[in-house]
Amino acid sequence: MKIQSQAQILEAAQLITANVRKDAALQKQLAAHGFSPKRMQEGNGLINAAEMHQQTQIDHYDQKWAIGRQLSTDIKTVCTTFRDHARVVKTAFRHDPITLQTLKVKAISTNQWKCLKEAIYFYGQLNNHVTTVAAYGLTAEVIAQSRAAAEAVLAMKSDRAHSKGMAEDSTQSKQKAFQALRAWIMDFRRTARLAFHDNPQLLEVFGIPVSSRVKG
Repeated sequence: MKIQSQAQILEAAQLITANVRKDAALQKQLAAHGFSPKRMQEGNGLINAAEMHQQTQIDHYDQKWAIGRQLSTDIKTVCTTFRDHARVVKTAFRHDPITLQTLKVKAISTNQWKCLKEAIYFYGQLNNHVTTVAAYGLTAEVIAQSRAAAEAVLAMKSDRAHSKGMAEDSTQSKQKAFQALRAWIMDFRRTARLAFHDNPQLLEVFGIPVSSRVKG
């Protein structure tokens, strides 16, 4: 059995531990050549660690994907709402260019992240003009909710960055876990070849390839 991919490494280790566990004679022979029950327990621990890190990586990447998807939806919603409110404000202050300049609604960025920052600034400034814009439906409550929604998206961006870092870290941890497990397998195979050199067919029980010439 080849042990190149992580799936092959895991399968090879599980085959070894399962077959050794159920055969006392194999355990005794291996122990006589230095592969004690403690070393077998180590293998079980490495298998558990590899599986745990594998699942952790999956969980982190699933979380990263979910946050990214939600972020994409929410930022579009915030920017659409901001543009709608900006049009209302342009109407409310159509004869007040200074206020329009203060609110910075003449040219809203098409870049979503710049638009988000502009929205947060806009709602912060709009609180100073709530008496005027309330007549157009932009009450203090609407302004507060809209600003909170924009700030929540900005916070979600930080969450995505954190999730990305955790996903990348989990990938490295998983690779180390599988490297350690592969090293254990190779050590076991070296020991098994010595322990069963008089009966090489037994090596196949552990997934160790045996040439037809040796079998014969």
